[in-house]
Amino acid sequence: MLTIYAESDQEEYWARQLNHNVTRDIQHSEVALKEVLNFDDETYNKLKFLAANSKCLIIIIPEFISDNWIHKFDQPNVIFFIAGCLNYSTKHAQVYFCPYFFWSTTDFYRAVPNYLEQLTSAPSKGFDVLLGRRKPHRDILFENIDHSCNIVRYFPENEGDIRQYANTEFEWPIFPPKEEVTMTAQEVTVGGIIISLSQVIPYTIYNQTHYTLVAETCADNEFSFFTEKIVKPMLAKRLFIVAAGQYYLRNLRRLGFQTFSGIVDESYDNIEDQTERTVAVSLQVDRLCGFDGNLVKSAITDIVEHNYRRIMKFNWQEDMVKNINLLLATI
Repeated sequence: MLTIYAESDQEEYWARQLNHNVTRDIQHSEVALKEVLNFDDETYNKLKFLAANSKCLIIIIPEFISDNWIHKFDQPNVIFFIAGCLNYSTKHAQVYFCPYFFWSTTDFYRAVPNYLEQLTSAPSKGFDVLLGRRKPHRDILFENIDHSCNIVRYFPENEGDIRQYANTEFEWPIFPPKEEVTMTAQEVTVGGIIISLSQVIPYTIYNQTHYTLVAETCADNEFSFFTEKIVKPMLAKRLFIVAAGQYYLRNLRRLGFQTFSGIVDESYDNIEDQTERTVAVSLQVDRLCGFDGNLVKSAITDIVEHNYRRIMKFNWQEDMVKNINLLLATI
């Protein structure tokens, strides 16, 4: 049995699931486990110290907004668990999937199943295009998508209190929240369960639209970061088109999901240039809006049911713990 160093309560939570001893003393451990939440110098120095003082360092990155740490700690004794997929191979470090947004989102809907019953779907529009904060790929979508055929929401500023936005810019998925909520990542209580506001399906919007355009957090070509944005349309059994980095759909399929290549021209997923790729996404939105939504719905039944079962029924957290235990067995 190994001894795992875990510095914080959250890291100790992870370590306690691994059937090994846990300590807060690095000198009496073979394995170190670190969850990265802040990409700063203090975290870098901590990781450098842990990598130098342990046989194996497990780095968990639930908010995979940058792959800089992969390059900085591409070492033989380092194992990454990231909330996404790389589009390149590391030289030394091992990289595995940390499906944080998959399980943290689906856990809520398992606990409050009646929430999905509010999806009655009597659509009069094509896509819901909930863009959130300003980003270059979202600017392109906002400028190229027909606002008259789709429901489009976009924050006017990069940062700011969401309470200041009009309903043409932001629409609360639950209203009014009991808590004072100033940003979409903030936690709220729904049905007695704590969840981030951004993980709550906006059923009033979904009930007015046929499809969902996912404008992901990252549009980097080096990796795909899977957030709650892709989970929500799968839980709602909807067709989705994704504006993200190159190969996002390919990586999603590698995780066992299906996409809509029989109906959508998904060749946009292979385009390297961000502007060209995002414009191609916009063209597919316009194209789908010209179809009979009811005919599309009947054509995608098997796909959306498969995705729902895959995201909802699979125990993503248990699978990650099992993978870590298999790796520790080799040390």
